[in-house]
Amino acid sequence: TPKGLSLDFNISAKGQDLKPTVLCISKERSIVTGQYDLDLNIAAQSGKGELIQSLQGNLDFRAYDGFILKSNMVTGIFGILNLTDTYSGNITDMEEGGFSYKSLTIKSDIKEGAIVIHEGALDSSVMKIGTTGNIDLKTMQMDLRVLVAPLRLLNRIAKLPILKHIFGGKLVAIPMQITGDISNPDVRAVSAVTAGGRVLEIMTNTLRLPVTLTEELVGGADGNSGSENETE
Repeated sequence: TPKGLSLDFNISAKGQDLKPTVLCISKERSIVTGQYDLDLNIAAQSGKGELIQSLQGNLDFRAYDGFILKSNMVTGIFGILNLTDTYSGNITDMEEGGFSYKSLTIKSDIKEGAIVIHEGALDSSVMKIGTTGNIDLKTMQMDLRVLVAPLRLLNRIAKLPILKHIFGGKLVAIPMQITGDISNPDVRAVSAVTAGGRVLEIMTNTLRLPVTLTEELVGGADGNSGSENETE
C-alpha cells in the first residue's frame, strides 16, 4: 500500500521433517531429528518503522519422537551439570551420542517482533526442561529462564539413602538462564528467583513433576548463595 507493507497470514504444518529446519535456524550448529507440527498466525504493517518490529500473532510448535544429536544449548546445559558429580551421571556419553526425546513443545505469542514463550517443555529420556522467555526475531538473540531436571539423578536418589533423605525422593531441578545468539547461546546457573515462578508451574503442571529446586550450582554467578526450595 502507499502507506507501507501489510501482512496477514496463517501457516499450519503437520508431520514435517524437523532436521532441515533446525539446521537452518542454528546455522548448522545443531542437529535434531524427528517430526513437527506447527500453527502460526501472524500479522504486520509497516509505516515508517521496520516491518519486523510490527509483527504480531501467535506460534504453537510441537516436535516429537526424535533425537537430539547436537545442540550448543544442550551442550551448555550439560556443562553446568558436569560441574558436580551429583548431577553428571553418564553425561559425557550422552553429549557424544545424543539422546532421544518424546516431545518438545512451545506455546508462544509474537509481539513487536519478538517470540514471547509462555510455555516451553522438553520431555526426553535424559532430562525434563521447562522454559519461558523471549527471542528477538531481528537479532535472533534469546533470553530464556529454564528449569532442568536430570532424570539420571532420580535413579541415583532412589538407590542412595543419603540422597533420598536430602531430596525427599523428589526430582531435583536446577534453575538456569540461557542468553545470546540462538545458534550459540550462553548458559549459566541462576537462583530460583531469577528463573521465575512460571517455569516451576510448567514443571509441575505440564510435565507433571514434583521437584526440589537447588541453587547448588549457582556459585555466586548472580550474587546468590546455594539453597533449596520445594514444590508439590
